[in-house]
Amino acid sequence: MATCESMCPSTEVKFRSKNGLINQLEATASSRNGPRSKYVADPQKMVKEYSRSAADTHKYNKPDLLRPFPVLMRTVDYLLELYYALGIRQDMVMQNLDGKSTVILMEKMLPFYIETDGLCKMMVVPSYNPKLHDFQLEECFGRWHDEIKSSGDITPNSLISAAFFFRQLHQMEGVLMVSDLSWIQRGVAKEIPDKIKLNDEELKKLIEGAIPESTDNDTDGEDGEEESDHEKPKGIRGKDVEMKDEESEFEKKYMQGYNEKETDEEAGEDGMKGIAMYSTNKEDPYVTEQVDSDEEEEKEEIMVRKDDNMVAVAKIDKGDYTLECYVYNEADSDWFCHHDYILDAPPLCIEPVQHDPGNEETGKGNLIAVGTMNSEIHIWDLDIMNTASPFLTLGKKEKKSKGGRKKRDNSAQGHTDAVISLAWNKLTPHVLASGGADKTVVLWDLDEAKPAQIIPDRGGEVQTVRWHPNESTFLLLGTMKGHVQVVDCRDTTGNASAAWKFDGQIEKVLWNHFNPFTVFVSSDDGRLRHLDLRKPGECIWEGVAHDGPIGGLTMSAITRGLLVTVGEDEMMNVWKVEDSNGGIEKVHSEKLTIGELHCAQFNPDVAAVLSVGGTTADLIRVIDLTKYEPVVKAFSE
Repeated sequence: MATCESMCPSTEVKFRSKNGLINQLEATASSRNGPRSKYVADPQKMVKEYSRSAADTHKYNKPDLLRPFPVLMRTVDYLLELYYALGIRQDMVMQNLDGKSTVILMEKMLPFYIETDGLCKMMVVPSYNPKLHDFQLEECFGRWHDEIKSSGDITPNSLISAAFFFRQLHQMEGVLMVSDLSWIQRGVAKEIPDKIKLNDEELKKLIEGAIPESTDNDTDGEDGEEESDHEKPKGIRGKDVEMKDEESEFEKKYMQGYNEKETDEEAGEDGMKGIAMYSTNKEDPYVTEQVDSDEEEEKEEIMVRKDDNMVAVAKIDKGDYTLECYVYNEADSDWFCHHDYILDAPPLCIEPVQHDPGNEETGKGNLIAVGTMNSEIHIWDLDIMNTASPFLTLGKKEKKSKGGRKKRDNSAQGHTDAVISLAWNKLTPHVLASGGADKTVVLWDLDEAKPAQIIPDRGGEVQTVRWHPNESTFLLLGTMKGHVQVVDCRDTTGNASAAWKFDGQIEKVLWNHFNPFTVFVSSDDGRLRHLDLRKPGECIWEGVAHDGPIGGLTMSAITRGLLVTVGEDEMMNVWKVEDSNGGIEKVHSEKLTIGELHCAQFNPDVAAVLSVGGTTADLIRVIDLTKYEPVVKAFSE
């Protein structure tokens, strides 16, 4: 039975005092500044040391040397309180410690956080705050990772790196959120979308096993695959591309998955023998009454009317990633999911693109670009339903042919890290801008499906980019290092025409399309700013808008001065921007019930309707601000 009532047995206190084994934190205040050999023990601060032999000998297995549960709990509480009272990281930040020294310190601290988290959870320590602990661990990991990335010449501890990437993977698997959303103007979507279908003959062949199984070489051109002589369409989508190609991709994506689940013997010709299967009811002798499918009824169900808006929503549901297309009708208050696409990588950002080189009549299309964590941009055609893969990938990595040489691919260049922001240039429709975690901006030529220009290092990860509403060459961007810049893309040096530097990460930048000399900026410290391009380095207006990061920043396309912000504090704030002095006044605030808010955007055709993306419940909310009296009153004056 354990009987020791102190954090350190009295015999150990005497032994360690006699042999100069007192820790500085265990010494009295009057002695701790001298040499260790002169430390005087403070029994109230002494903690029993770990002894490797204590578990397997009788020497240490005595009641007066063992602490009962209440004393063990008091010891853990004391150690946690002692640690949290220390200001190591604060001193490190305040003196702007160099990257290498910071990494060394972080790699000392990180194992402590990781190990104590597991120990405290296993011991069920009541005073342990897992949320606070996780916050501290995330801050340490974040600072460690930032220094590793920014320096480029520091070799990280391999075990710490493994723990970091395991944590990132675990966090992504548990994420439930709308990462981004975009409204699409009325009249852009095709009235009756194309729908991928297997015809009767193909379905019959599939059942009979006549369609050969696709292979990796057929799909992605890995080693051993020879270059095809078949001419690929130029640009995004040539006029000769047929629906058959999409059907083939469908078969490769899905049917191969079923085949892979069987062994070679099980997946042979007789895999479906004994089961009567027919490709159509007309071939089935047991179906005596033939009823043709009502194609008109199906068309009615998938029709997108001229007064409908489409909303593209990038959704992360733990390990599942989807791009969902909703339809909204203001007159009928309709809101429903029209169709969706399964993605193979987490979508970080999306951007509508209304330029289609394959459309020889108008050159317009209903496309969406999706930025991913694997440095690629996937482009989907929202007018084609049931397609299994994007028809174009920008920034796809070069692959080696059988002889070891890299295959030529117009889209081989691009980002080397995640694509975290996108902006389509409405004034120069064949140009798409992308900002990356590699700190660069890439301008893509959609007609050629390759980079036209790479704007070099912006001093931080480029988290947000927006084109000027009236000047086709001016690009506004914000970085995770607090930089806000306006770049004239005609200047190949990449020098900024106007620049600002703020504390914290820049979350969103937005042009004031009612006064395009000014821009709005939100950051992760909850601050909202109004800037004037003619006054670089200054703010017209600045204030705290949220308690935490502001992930959504949007302005009405119709109502002058109507601005909305949403943040991780679950709040939606409505603001009025004054024309006279650029001041910003809050007119309404509301806590939504969809968790942390990461994105928001106004309907381009309706003055006061916007959608907001969150992290819980139904994840997305469509809001009509005309139903809020303070908003109506503020903008009717």
